[in-house]
Amino acid sequence: MQPENPSTPASSPAQPSVASSAVRSVAIKRVDPLSAAKTVAIICVLVGLVAGAVMLLFTIMGIAVGGDPAIAGIVGAVMSVVVIPVMYGVLGFISGAVGALVYNFVAGIVGGIRIDLGP
Repeated sequence: MQPENPSTPASSPAQPSVASSAVRSVAIKRVDPLSAAKTVAIICVLVGLVAGAVMLLFTIMGIAVGGDPAIAGIVGAVMSVVVIPVMYGVLGFISGAVGALVYNFVAGIVGGIRIDLGP
């Protein structure tokens, strides 16, 4: 076992960074369109799953009360759990990409969104 060297970082006391207490301002100058598109698409798919599940629930409640025709309603509701999330995902992907492209264009003119990062 080697003796500890007081000059090594492991044995020196932790010193707080001077920059950690200062507020730092950064600007978002560019957003990657593919990254934004994927993120918005996933969020929209999740929202679509919730919307489809709510539609399925209301259809099941309507059938339980005695709505007609029962089988058509349940097939439509089950399809909505598939179709709505897919459509939301596709439209979310497109809108995320277009939104990022528009943001990049505007940020090139005005300099982007400025964010203050504090301690």
